[in-house]
Amino acid sequence: MARRKAKNQITPLEQLELFVARCEQMKKTRLIATGSLSGGIRIRGETMPEGIVVTSELIEPNEDDLRSFLLTFRQFTMQNEPIFVQKIFDLCQLHLKDENLKQELIKARNHWKELTDKGLGDVRFEIDGKHLTGDYVLDLWINGYYFHNDPNYVKELKRLMETSIRLDRAGFLLILPSLTRIIFYLGQVVNYGLKNSLFVIS
Repeated sequence: MARRKAKNQITPLEQLELFVARCEQMKKTRLIATGSLSGGIRIRGETMPEGIVVTSELIEPNEDDLRSFLLTFRQFTMQNEPIFVQKIFDLCQLHLKDENLKQELIKARNHWKELTDKGLGDVRFEIDGKHLTGDYVLDLWINGYYFHNDPNYVKELKRLMETSIRLDRAGFLLILPSLTRIIFYLGQVVNYGLKNSLFVIS
């Protein structure tokens, strides 16, 4: 008699297939389909009689489109989800038999880590001496604003909203496209591997 899977258990193959399916789902969101996933901050300096006056302006995508996009995006960043990016990277290293692809995925994984641990290359956002890492701004906005009401993040967002230059929001909007490109690249590799029987899963 074949053993039944425990409730909510998912096999490695099903995880990989689901990851590809969610990538395709995210590609169909209006934010991606229209190429509108971009944002950040524009800082201007203007010479005035009293000196140089600096102003800032957030550049944001459509809020409804962003919220819809984040419904799928956040699944790739949540540790308890079967399609959590780090779980998929692990599965590829364990089961993918193409060594060249595995090496390329190591590079992609390292790039993800750089973005989430640090930030966008040489751009370093700090408020009151606190470095706003990629992981921090993602948690702040996803768990403190869009989908959850973590009281600590809610309190922090309220404080940050009083700052003259919204570096927290700018960092969040800037990191999304970079992480999304890595997700889509990983999805392409997984899809290619599945179609060409490059995964060895017993």
